[in-house]
Amino acid sequence: MGLGKATILSVLLFLGGCGSNAVSGAGESDVSAKPPANLQEARQLWRESGVVNYSVTAQMTCYCPQELVQPIRLIVEQGTVVSSKGLEQPLKNLTEDGAQRLTVDGLFLFIEKAVGKNVETLEVSYDRNYGYPMFINYDGHAMIADDERQYRLTDFEPLPDS
Repeated sequence: MGLGKATILSVLLFLGGCGSNAVSGAGESDVSAKPPANLQEARQLWRESGVVNYSVTAQMTCYCPQELVQPIRLIVEQGTVVSSKGLEQPLKNLTEDGAQRLTVDGLFLFIEKAVGKNVETLEVSYDRNYGYPMFINYDGHAMIADDERQYRLTDFEPLPDS
């Protein structure tokens, strides 16, 4: 009986150790690194990462057409969206400009504009390894309905240079 418990414990410890280095959205990472504290630090980390081609899943929460609040998988090359795909239904209303706003550079620009205004709410969390915005919570004005937005980037993956 004691051998069975020891075997189970060993297997559980082994399996627990297998996933200990995984960090969502990043390859090899320094889990002790702090995420950037502000837009300037995030942009600097993003530039230093050297990533120019990547894939990412973007999801907006807003008063938008239903198809645009679904997860959207983007492939970005040299800062330009080369592919966008709705993960729950086909995209019909996502314009080229709309897709471009969901890129890392597009979201940095959104944050920069919001910082320049006196907005009600702007909360941003940045990826500790690459500096891209992982989550943005925005409300332009407390008394204006339907201007609230949230953006979430997940499944980020750098792609090789073409």
